Amino acid sequence: MIWDPFYAAAELAGARLLQDGTGLVDNHQFYVARKEFTVAHPELLQSVLAAFDELGQWAARHPEETARLNAQASGIAYEALLRAEQRHTYGLEPITADILQKQQQIADAFLKVGALPRAVETRLAFAAPTSWQE
Repeated sequence: MIWDPFYAAAELAGARLLQDGTGLVDNHQFYVARKEFTVAHPELLQSVLAAFDELGQWAARHPEETARLNAQASGIAYEALLRAEQRHTYGLEPITADILQKQQQIADAFLKVGALPRAVETRLAFAAPTSWQE
């Protein structure tokens, strides 16, 4: 099991795909902050999210430059990063009830196999949508 850009590097080295996660898993990435911080500094949170969104839009329009910058910073081969960038999607989206339910299913599965020490309610980690998302 592997993800980009390491998947792209493996492809370039001649590895072949046995199975991908299409139809099996949803890939979501989350920005996480302490609740106390989000309550105390909502305007700063808005600014940070807007900057992330702007940066993502720039990266989507400039995959070659993004790959070059990431190669310089990470030491990962430019070719692998470029391939990963070419299939990467950018954009901030609000967390929906469907996403929370799918995350709950993952948490429940982890609890069942002993990967979590206690039950987790994903909805308790969710902050209401902020104005940049509306």
